[in-house]
Amino acid sequence: MGSKQEAIFRTLLYSDLFNCPLREDELFYYLNTKEKVLQKDISKIALQTPGVYKWESWYSLRRSHQDIRKRQERMRISQAKIALAQRLIRWITWIPSLLFVGISGSVAAGNAQLNDDIDFFVITQKGSLYTTRLLLLLLLQILRKRRKPHEQEARNKICLNMLIDESSLAIPESKRTVYTAREIGQLMPLFERRGTYQRFLKANAWAKSFLPHIGRKGDWISSKGKVSQRKTFFTLVEPLTRFIEIRYMKKRQTVEQVNTHSIAFHLNDTAVRILRRYEARLKTLELTMSR
Repeated sequence: MGSKQEAIFRTLLYSDLFNCPLREDELFYYLNTKEKVLQKDISKIALQTPGVYKWESWYSLRRSHQDIRKRQERMRISQAKIALAQRLIRWITWIPSLLFVGISGSVAAGNAQLNDDIDFFVITQKGSLYTTRLLLLLLLQILRKRRKPHEQEARNKICLNMLIDESSLAIPESKRTVYTAREIGQLMPLFERRGTYQRFLKANAWAKSFLPHIGRKGDWISSKGKVSQRKTFFTLVEPLTRFIEIRYMKKRQTVEQVNTHSIAFHLNDTAVRILRRYEARLKTLELTMSR
């Protein structure tokens, strides 16, 4: 198997962990390769890759039309959830310390199920992370779209899954894996100030060593207004807000990661499980193919 074929196989194998066949454009976008590949050549390379199945414009490692039909339905569900998030975002963009909001997780991947919530990835102005989070939670509560801890009925509720401030745009080296690169690639911008999405991508240019084609292009709400670097109400009350919120979260903390500049829920735990499964399947298939 050539290096380009191996890249196709690795990419589809990762998506298969989520029962997620890929369209041709997605296969190119998420292609895990270190060699230059042109989008026009994807179909030809995929069809030459052992174990790859194609049906219409879809690619998978499983010869199953049913899986592809399920993915098509999940894409329709995801689009409806994205449209809802786009309507909601207009109610929260007035928060001056908010620099970026994007959809992450299964909705951004176009693989959501009907009862799934909508994960938000948030970037705030430096020194205002916890105050901004508190305001977001209050607004989502007013809009009846906040997903509360341990809430079972989560359909179309908003989960603030990860929040960072602009001083921590770069993902720590210990987390620079194909899992995190894929999460960065899937991120779907809804709103930004000061070109924060591009700043985030630039700070995490390492992700392109895994997935060289990632980086969304399209329309989202973009504010050109400047964010003041002077002390504001947000930065003044931040120490108190941070103290109260961290103390509250520590009492209920399981796998969450909470510090001064970032708040992450379940991401590390999920990453470990997915990467273990991915590496195990790669190893099994490599042994099978070497016989």
